[in-house]
Amino acid sequence: WEHRAWTLGSMGVMGAILWQGLSHVTSISGLPGVIAALVGAYVLSDLGTGIYHWAVDNYGGPSTPFFGRQIAAFQGH
Repeated sequence: WEHRAWTLGSMGVMGAILWQGLSHVTSISGLPGVIAALVGAYVLSDLGTGIYHWAVDNYGGPSTPFFGRQIAAFQGH
């Protein structure tokens, strides 16, 4: 349930941010900026999750505060 709550919560926040951003595009001339922002967000999020995955695979353990359960799950796979 915890993983699902984090996933659904973050997806909801990202969807709301995307909706708000798209609502400010008033003409087709704003579309290249939206596309550039989406590509940049994808690249940065992929990089960030890669760094996080690497860190929890290599550092910490089940007793690490706050991240312990996630670290144990990552190191177990």
